[in-house]
Amino acid sequence: MKRIVCLLAAVMMLLPMMLISPSVVRATEPAAAVKFVAFTFDDGPSSHTTTLLDGLRELDAKVTFFVNGVNGSMGAVNHSEKLTRMVKEGHQIANHTYSHHVPFDELDAASIRSQVEKVDTYLFNAAGDRFQSLVRTPGGATSTRIYQNVDAPIILWDVDTLDWKYRNEQTVYENIMNNVRDGSVVLLHDIHATSVAGALKAMKELKEQGYEIVTVSEMFRRRDIKLENGKAYRRAYNPGVDKGELKVPTITVDVSAVTGRSTVTITSPDPDMTYYYTTDGTEPTPASRRYNGTFETKAGVTVTAIAVDRYGTRTASSKMTVKQQFAGAFDAAYYRARYPDLASRYGTDDTALLNHFLLRGIYEDRQASPVFDIAYYQNAYPELKTQFGDDRVAYVLHFVHKGMSEGRRASAQFDPRSYRLRYADLRRSFGDDWNRYYMHYIRSGGAEGRTATDVTAMTEYETVYDGVDYAA
Repeated sequence: MKRIVCLLAAVMMLLPMMLISPSVVRATEPAAAVKFVAFTFDDGPSSHTTTLLDGLRELDAKVTFFVNGVNGSMGAVNHSEKLTRMVKEGHQIANHTYSHHVPFDELDAASIRSQVEKVDTYLFNAAGDRFQSLVRTPGGATSTRIYQNVDAPIILWDVDTLDWKYRNEQTVYENIMNNVRDGSVVLLHDIHATSVAGALKAMKELKEQGYEIVTVSEMFRRRDIKLENGKAYRRAYNPGVDKGELKVPTITVDVSAVTGRSTVTITSPDPDMTYYYTTDGTEPTPASRRYNGTFETKAGVTVTAIAVDRYGTRTASSKMTVKQQFAGAFDAAYYRARYPDLASRYGTDDTALLNHFLLRGIYEDRQASPVFDIAYYQNAYPELKTQFGDDRVAYVLHFVHKGMSEGRRASAQFDPRSYRLRYADLRRSFGDDWNRYYMHYIRSGGAEGRTATDVTAMTEYETVYDGVDYAA
């Protein structure tokens, strides 16, 4: 009897748990940890590499190519353009020696170094700069002589697809899926069409299972495993550890209050990164300009930057368009026309005119824009004096970066609120964007003879909304 009572009590305790819906149970489970796998392709590039790169782009997967110098009709010598594409699309290019000599450990020290250095030349040319290459020795050979003469981490593998042996897409796929685990390095060869097809099929399924397909150096970095020269690595097992993706670089712009020139600085929270940038809107690579410290540029320029780690792994790019710093406060054509003495001195040199305005003109109460008069602005807003004192350049920058957007009046000739009240077409176009009222008047409104002062009531207002006339 006692046994029956105990059994009934146990059933009563389990019953509420049995009634919980599966969805509720799943909702309380912690999120699965990120899983990584590094696919590596040896012996190429080849004619099949283009198909592989196309597939990788569709999957948004990044891999590592261990390339040969010469391997029959394959290798870097005959397919250098593919190396350039690999770098551009964010893959890692690495070293599989020049002529794939087997057995590799029978070579003398000088030959080992030569086999590696000759391929590095092709890698660096394709990348556009030097980086710490990774090396995979032919056949995965290791020896004391190799360790002493290969000045790079040696990357082996823990998943051998045997793709070179079977030359069968399904076999390649199954050998990957049956053996891969979080942190695996998968060995393949992009010189076989069956290897390319089987690998892409496996990658698609692994991504659906939550794997991130990353380059070798990125996987080891995120698993917090430091690669050292002259040592061999087969895998990056370190589950639960993820140092996170490399951060895109930050672009900051400081404006000179004297010259109006913009100084660009590129930084990243990730240490030991190298930065490359362009100023024409194109996507940078390590062949672009290398960032060696702050640099000056002008308004309208788009700075695009990437960060690259020591192994050549690049981040996504970040962009910033440098804004016109004195738009509204300075109009070179207006300044030239208003002051003939400056026109005769500086002619069409707009930069010289700007410099004159910032260094002398504003202190001589010269007006350099139809909407901005420095003396008027100072007198109209005495509260700014506590911030800026007699620093007239500071008033100019305040007007450009804040005053216009707040609808402040900075000229006897132009009141943005009057301009808004007077013209329905501008209200429809600009709403409450005060900067646009200012710029419209400078660029066309003044020339059109539009009224920009002394309007206190809305004119040309609309009474029809959604087909109904509300005039009454």
